[in-house]
Amino acid sequence: DANAYGMGMGGTAWTNNVASSGLSTYAANDIVGVAVDFTASTGSVTFYKNNVSNKVYGSLTLGTMFPMVGMRANTVSAQAKGVLRLRAADQTYAPPAGYSAWS
Repeated sequence: DANAYGMGMGGTAWTNNVASSGLSTYAANDIVGVAVDFTASTGSVTFYKNNVSNKVYGSLTLGTMFPMVGMRANTVSAQAKGVLRLRAADQTYAPPAGYSAWS
């Protein structure tokens, strides 16, 4: 929907039922990061692959946002899995400048 911002393992991003492709794909042992800015006059959601920005949704109207990461693509095993690491002590990379861990 219009409040959802997604990144799929196959290199496709989605928002408002519109897909954009040609982004980096994800594979086993890649680290997916998500930085969400709720504090600026306009918000943003940025997805990272191994600490490198892969997709930025900027100039967003602040309010309800649902950042998502898809764990399946036609070329990736249906048994893909991940670990959600919210605490700073559990994260591989430090949050981007100006951001903090969720908990």
